[in-house]
Amino acid sequence: MTKKSILLLGVMLSLLFNSCGDYQKILKSDNLDYKYTKAVEFYESSEYIKAFPLFDELLLLYRGTNKAEDVYYYYCQT
Repeated sequence: MTKKSILLLGVMLSLLFNSCGDYQKILKSDNLDYKYTKAVEFYESSEYIKAFPLFDELLLLYRGTNKAEDVYYYYCQT
């Protein structure tokens, strides 16, 4: 492998690990509005695999509230 390809591989791996860390912070967050906002962002950017677990959790937490219908819609679409 050349130095250029090793550098490129290193950059790609660091981006991968950093993005996973941010997603884990979202999953562990106690702020429901933040989770909802991020889940909708993932949905709108067609990252359904990331959006689904967030909507799955929010579905139970928003049950009986005004946002429950919106969460259920996104949940079904993902």
